[in-house]
Amino acid sequence: MTANPTERLGEVTAPSGILLVLDTGATESSVVNVGGARLCNFMTTWGDGIFDVFRDLSADGRLLRIRIEMGTADRVERMNRLFSRG
Repeated sequence: MTANPTERLGEVTAPSGILLVLDTGATESSVVNVGGARLCNFMTTWGDGIFDVFRDLSADGRLLRIRIEMGTADRVERMNRLFSRG
C-alpha cells in the first residue's frame, strides 16, 4: 500500500465565548484528558476560527507530523466573509 504523504484529517474549531482555564506554562500549550480522550491545547494569535488538520506521512507510511493550517490566504478570506455576515 502506498502512503498518502499528506492527508486531511478534519477540522478544529476555536469558537468565540469558550474559555478554558489550563496551566499552559511558558509554551502556552498543554495536553489534558477529557472523557478518556487526550486533547492538545495551544494559544495562537489567530483567534476564533475553523482550521484544517493534516497528517504528513513518510514514504513508508509512518506519521511524521500533525499540521494545523491557520494563516493561508484562503483561510483569511473565508474568515473575513464569515465575520462580515455579522
